[in-house]
Amino acid sequence: MIIGVLGPADSVAHVMKVAEKSEPYIDLVPMVYRNYCEAVEMLESRQRELEGVLFTGFEIFTYASGLVKPLVPWEHTSCNVMTLSCSILLAGSKGYDVTKMSFDGFGTLNNIILDAYLEIGYSPDQLQVYVPRRRKNNEKNYIDYLCDFHTDLFKRGKISCSIHGSSESYARLKETGLPCFRRMFFSEPVREQLIKLRLRHQISENSGSNASVISVEMDVVDHYAVYGKSELETFYRTKQVTESIYVFGQKIGAAVIGATNGRHYIFTNTAALRNETKNFKSFDLLGSLVADGAVNRVHIGIGMGKNAFEAKSNADYGREKSSLSGENSLYIVFGDKTVKGPLTPAGGSPQKRQNDRLQEISRKSGLGLLTLQKLDQVLKQYRIDVVTPVDLARIYGVSPRSMNRILSKLESAGSYIQYVGTDVRHEVGRPSRLLKINLG
Repeated sequence: MIIGVLGPADSVAHVMKVAEKSEPYIDLVPMVYRNYCEAVEMLESRQRELEGVLFTGFEIFTYASGLVKPLVPWEHTSCNVMTLSCSILLAGSKGYDVTKMSFDGFGTLNNIILDAYLEIGYSPDQLQVYVPRRRKNNEKNYIDYLCDFHTDLFKRGKISCSIHGSSESYARLKETGLPCFRRMFFSEPVREQLIKLRLRHQISENSGSNASVISVEMDVVDHYAVYGKSELETFYRTKQVTESIYVFGQKIGAAVIGATNGRHYIFTNTAALRNETKNFKSFDLLGSLVADGAVNRVHIGIGMGKNAFEAKSNADYGREKSSLSGENSLYIVFGDKTVKGPLTPAGGSPQKRQNDRLQEISRKSGLGLLTLQKLDQVLKQYRIDVVTPVDLARIYGVSPRSMNRILSKLESAGSYIQYVGTDVRHEVGRPSRLLKINLG
């Protein structure tokens, strides 16, 4: 499949780099412009040579859509909430006041920008952020307007710095010496759009083939800022959890689509899936996800059908059965609605060894096994390294006094708790202890 990648030099280079690793069977044609107005001429002259076009941003996609008729499938990458949240956090790590910023290239304020601030813990009443008006069709001096917009806000003391989705406005503002940041680039938005183009191509090429869809739902570790773990690191860790799904999809030449609530869909055909799973007997994907320490639960449904819609419906039914079972499991739903499952990961010894350790701690400390199991689950779910008793009580769901009793018994029972320092964040009140808890 031949896809044209249309955008400025930095974002086109990023797409090419991602595709080289994750989509080696797609041929990409770079279509780099210096000024967005050149995009129209590029599309008109080269679109017939391609089987799809990937725009590297929403702004250039909307601009071209008003002037050129698509002859092949078009998709555009976008800066998702996680990407923009990390960009904001990066500006904050450089000492800038992130509550006073201006943005361009991300749409309206009540969309991704506000969601990104909410994700990292800010409420709307704390913010003083600004976005420019949208580009008008055939507008030739929009970049001039953007630069004037950010510069004026900075000179009037309204903002501390700016974040740019537009490479042109960023390059120009950078030359003036004003503090500004180009939005960060992550691989998932690019990979998902390339996969969508390939999936649309596969559907048109193989409309008569039997389809198979894998529906995957993961209960991933929550975003929770813990001492010694920065918010930025937490975002990256969550991003990496889905890597096994994309690797599996790439291995069988499938298309992977990210949905909401930790769900992903893998679109393939029955023959490829039978070959990879040894006729539905071996499922490496389930085992690799269960083994990931950042995942609490994994529920998978595999569905087959005459077309992608029927296969997806069957896959969702299988995933729901797995979810209702409460176990890390997989169900297969065939085209005639027969169900095979549950299939579970091979071996259960790690969980048994952990229960044995908790029973030993229960015997030494006098704490109930259920109390220790819940504490162990909380520590793993939130990836807690160092924490105060008050914060741990809030996450666990008990009063600080009850948590202190639990911790006191653990301290008396052996080397399960280590004192590592003092939390001095609060100006009033007695400083709280910072503890490291080790339940094996």
